[in-house]
Amino acid sequence: MKREWGFTLIELMVSMAVLLVVVAATLSLFQYAMQTNQSSTQLSNMNGNLRSAMNLLTRDLIQAGQGIPTGGVPLPGGAGCTAVNRPVPVGSATFTYGCPNYTTNPNLPAVIPGNAIGPAVPDTPPATPGNLGSPNLTWVPSPGPTSDVITFFYQDNTLITNSIFNGPIATPNFLTTLTANSMTFSGAVTVNSGSNTANIGDIFMVSGAGLYRYVAITSISGQTLNFVAGDVYHLNQQGSAASGTITDLSTAGVPFGGTCTYAAGPPATFTNTTAGACAAYAQRVLMISYWLDITQSVNGQVIPRLMRQVGMASSCASPPPPVGCPRSVAEVIEGFELSYDYVNGTTPVNNQVSSTAAAATCSCTITDNQIRKVNVYMAGRSDTQLSQNQQYLRTNLATQVDLRSLAFVDRYR
Repeated sequence: MKREWGFTLIELMVSMAVLLVVVAATLSLFQYAMQTNQSSTQLSNMNGNLRSAMNLLTRDLIQAGQGIPTGGVPLPGGAGCTAVNRPVPVGSATFTYGCPNYTTNPNLPAVIPGNAIGPAVPDTPPATPGNLGSPNLTWVPSPGPTSDVITFFYQDNTLITNSIFNGPIATPNFLTTLTANSMTFSGAVTVNSGSNTANIGDIFMVSGAGLYRYVAITSISGQTLNFVAGDVYHLNQQGSAASGTITDLSTAGVPFGGTCTYAAGPPATFTNTTAGACAAYAQRVLMISYWLDITQSVNGQVIPRLMRQVGMASSCASPPPPVGCPRSVAEVIEGFELSYDYVNGTTPVNNQVSSTAAAATCSCTITDNQIRKVNVYMAGRSDTQLSQNQQYLRTNLATQVDLRSLAFVDRYR
C-alpha cells in the first residue's frame, strides 16, 4: 500500500494551542484598543465640557462691572421693604444687600459671591465621600459637596439707550418721559422692534442727578416700558419702600411726569428745548448667575450641570422657555467653587470666599465692592462609567480672572 502522510494528534494539538494563543492575544489587543478608545472619547468629552464652561464664565467675568457705578447700586430699603431675589438653583434666596440690611449694606455690588448656597452634588464612586473639591489648590479654601453660586452685573451693550441727552446729542437716543412707574424712549430707540428688543423681566439702570437705581420691566407698550410693583425680583418697590428706588431721582431734582421736547437740528444733532426736564437716562444691564443643577438624572444617576441664567423669569414651565430661564452650559460638572481677591486700598486679602471671611482674616473693613479677582475651580467627570473598571474618569480645571472693569483704572479720563 502507498503510504499516506498527515498530521499527528500531537501536531494538531500544538497548532491549536498556538492558534488559541494568537487569537487570545489579538482579542486582548482589540479589547485594550476598545477600552483606550472609550477612555479617550470620555476624556475628550469631559475636557470639552470643562473648557466650554470655563471659557463662557471667564468671558462673562471679564465684563463684570462694566457700566456699573463704583460702589454698586442701592436696593430698596425703606419701611415695609422686601428683600430682593437672586437666581438660585433650587428654592429661593435673597441678596444680603438692601432690605433688611439697608443701614449696613444698602448697595448691591457688581459681583455678588454665593458661598455654599448651591446644591450639594451627590458623591459618585470613586469620589471621596463628602469632598468633590480639590485639596491640592490652596486658593480653593472650601472644598466639599456644597457648590457655590456667583452673580454679577454688567451693561448690555447690545441695546444702547443711554446716550446723554440733556443738551445737544450725537444721536436721537433718549428718554422723552419718566415717571415713578414707567419711562418712554424716543422713536429712534428700538426698544420694541428689531432683533434685539426690551423684554418683560429686563433690568434697566436709570440714572439722574448723580443717582443710579434699578427697575425691572413688567410690561411694554410701544416705546413705553412699565415697571410697576410685583416684579419677580422685588426691585420695583416705589410705595412705602421708597428709599433706594427710582423715586429718589425725583427727590434729587429729576422731574417726573413731564415730557421732554426736542427741536430737530442738523442731521446729527437734536437739542433739548426744555432745560432741566430731561436730566435722566436709562440703560439695560444684565444680571447673570452661574450655579450647578442636580435635577436631571439618567437611569437613577444624577447628571450635574453648570447653568447660566440671565435675569429671572416668573415661570419657565412652558416651552420654549422665556428670557430669564436657566440654560445648561456644560454637563457632568460636579464641582463648582469660587474664592475672591479683595483690595481695600491698603491691605490686599486673597483667596477668601466672602467679604466676611476676608474681613476676619485682615481685621479690617472689607466689602464685596472691593473684589478685584475671581478664582474659579471646576471639577468634571465622564458621561458614563468605563467598562474595564466600572468607574468614572475625573479631572478638574482652575483659573483666575481679573475683573477688567473693576481691577483697572482709567487714569486719563
